[in-house]
Amino acid sequence: MKARLLNSGKVVDAFAIYVIDGKKMFLLFPKGHGGLISFLDDELDIVDGSFNSRYVYYKNDGGWGVFHWSLIEKELLDDILENDDEAYHDFLKILKEERLVAEDFY
Repeated sequence: MKARLLNSGKVVDAFAIYVIDGKKMFLLFPKGHGGLISFLDDELDIVDGSFNSRYVYYKNDGGWGVFHWSLIEKELLDDILENDDEAYHDFLKILKEERLVAEDFY
């Protein structure tokens, strides 16, 4: 899935859609950032709504959503959101293996 940020026009890959307190959010993976960034639905436009990998439904006390499988099954989500470098590199390796990001993505 690809989304265009309304504030910059930059197109970024999205690897999760989730709802917390009735607000739809997206987790975007911008090149050079070193992690995932959360954006509200009204901060972006969907450019390509297709999922090019396996996604899983996940629910906890705070909300629910659909996430790239590795974020949930490999338990990478919390660590990446906390800027854990090892989790970031593990996630990036999976995305490169699935050809969801370019080999030069960092």
